[in-house]
Amino acid sequence: MPSIRTLLVDDEPDVRLVMRLAIEAENDGMCVVGEAEDGVQAVAAATDLEPSVVVLDVRMPHLDGLQAAAQILAARPDQAIILCSAYFDRELRRDATKLGIRECVSKTDLVDIPQVIRRVAALVA
Repeated sequence: MPSIRTLLVDDEPDVRLVMRLAIEAENDGMCVVGEAEDGVQAVAAATDLEPSVVVLDVRMPHLDGLQAAAQILAARPDQAIILCSAYFDRELRRDATKLGIRECVSKTDLVDIPQVIRRVAALVA
């Protein structure tokens, strides 16, 4: 099975660590190719690293998750993006869908992130 290259983006190091550990524990065709702590770094890393999937926090400094996603998708329209947030409302989900974000996941469900990454990666494969 080809490796699913994942970029983790969150301004909280602990959140990135939880996601990384969940992915590494799964240890089945997935790897973390990079991490970023804000939207500007996310856009640069997505361009440089060409990940299969970007897991992107909503609230971050410099560029928020939706702004970063818009820039990433402008450069790479087929990029698979998962948006993470502690709280999703109808408007945020609608905005994410309009942009082309593949899935939204709650930060309370981060232990399930490997399954979400695999599902989203399969959509673009």
